[in-house]
Amino acid sequence: MLTWANAVMEAEEKEVSDPQSSTVNSLENPLQQIRLARCAHRPIVLGKTGYENSYGLGWFRHMLPSRYISSIGPNISLLLDPPVINQRGPPRLAIARWGSFGGFLSTFYTFPDTRSAIIVMANCNGAKGDPTGLIAQGLCQELYNMKPRIDLEAYARLAAYNSSLVWDELVQEWVRNRVPNTRCPLLDNFTGTYVNTGLDITIRVTKIAEHDAKHEPNPELLSFSVNSLPRQSAKLRHYHYDTWTFLPNSRDDAARKGMTGFFKLPRLLLSFIRNDSGRVFHLDWDLQVGSYEGLPLKFDYPVLPIRFLRAEG
Repeated sequence: MLTWANAVMEAEEKEVSDPQSSTVNSLENPLQQIRLARCAHRPIVLGKTGYENSYGLGWFRHMLPSRYISSIGPNISLLLDPPVINQRGPPRLAIARWGSFGGFLSTFYTFPDTRSAIIVMANCNGAKGDPTGLIAQGLCQELYNMKPRIDLEAYARLAAYNSSLVWDELVQEWVRNRVPNTRCPLLDNFTGTYVNTGLDITIRVTKIAEHDAKHEPNPELLSFSVNSLPRQSAKLRHYHYDTWTFLPNSRDDAARKGMTGFFKLPRLLLSFIRNDSGRVFHLDWDLQVGSYEGLPLKFDYPVLPIRFLRAEG
């Protein structure tokens, strides 16, 4: 990963000194248009210092000191007053990425002015906060002797504590937003295939066999799968009206199922939408909960739920 980071910054430097280098045959230069990808395309927000905080094409740009470097990853919702490193140091540009998949987290910082990189990876999910981001900031302090030293361990403990409150808050929100005693429509209204061609995602909704359904007040009656992948499936119980939910049974159940990234109520709801004749013709799934990546300026509109059209036949 350090080799990759060095190659990215080297390609970026070459494009600055020789703009034609980005048009060289791709076999000779697979890292093309790096400068374009890493330059500012969208402002995020100006910090109190007025330094840059912007978003490129997959890259975040933060001029330290900046509280917004902590906005990358799950700590954004766990640390409302995040750490700010380098408060008394000279401004330093960090171009960063953050990533997660299944059971791992990663933080990837590059510093073009010194061609340095800090990369931290961890075999865990973000349910108790993101240790990689805080560790990376700690390494930043050491690498550049930043002052004053911030006690990042205290922030890690605070993130872990705040994360322990998330599940109970989610369940309370689930109960509070549910309209009680709404009649469950016929299951055949919802079964079928729903497609989003732009994202190449297909959702299949089927009935759970009667002998597999649990006999309880609000049983799981439907199931859905994403692209027919066995591990991308869940059982649905009626929430209200034409909305169904797959809220896990407990926090531990969510962790076992790899669902800690779904601890936002809209992500746990599938809303089936009917046409004028009363037939379900698409479903909406709000996976981004109306938010943009990073912390954007105030837009007049949120990110809309992902829409899946019902396939005929």
